[in-house]
Amino acid sequence: MGNDLFFVLVFPIALVSVLAAIWFWYPLTQTQQAPFKNHLRVYAPLAIGFFISMVCIALLTYFESAANFSSLVARGSYTDSQWAEYMPGRVATQAVLNLVFVLPAMSFAIVPMTVKLLKAQRLTLRTIGLRALIGWLALCVIGWVLFLHTVQVQALLVFSLSTLIPVVICALPIPVAALVFFRNRH
Repeated sequence: MGNDLFFVLVFPIALVSVLAAIWFWYPLTQTQQAPFKNHLRVYAPLAIGFFISMVCIALLTYFESAANFSSLVARGSYTDSQWAEYMPGRVATQAVLNLVFVLPAMSFAIVPMTVKLLKAQRLTLRTIGLRALIGWLALCVIGWVLFLHTVQVQALLVFSLSTLIPVVICALPIPVAALVFFRNRH
């Protein structure tokens, strides 16, 4: 029952996010910048970027879950022998929950920004990095505003640093893949 409910809640978000990304990417198939006559190949950077992001999110989730399990062992909540029992379910559940937040951000922010920069022929490593930095700073400000009254300043700095890796994982693969794919082809 729990898995069914989880699937029902997560699947629509994933479906809408992926369809939105495809829809936002579609104008690239209609421009002179499309490097190939086969319009499906124009979607390659989108697919490659999503794949790289998902693999990195899975790895990050694994390492975070392993660190969490180690702290639980240190506190005495679990024993080392319970690793095989704890980790698979924890990693899978946390990875899917991470996707609920990551997919919409990628589909509704990263993909349109990449398409806009490609169409304007302004997609460079500098513009990609600058926009990733702006996104990270915006996320930090939102976190600070939401939690400033409840936590210490030191916790806000930890929050800022802990969001850096996820922002890099989400913000860079699709635009960098597009940059590599469309370079010298338009």
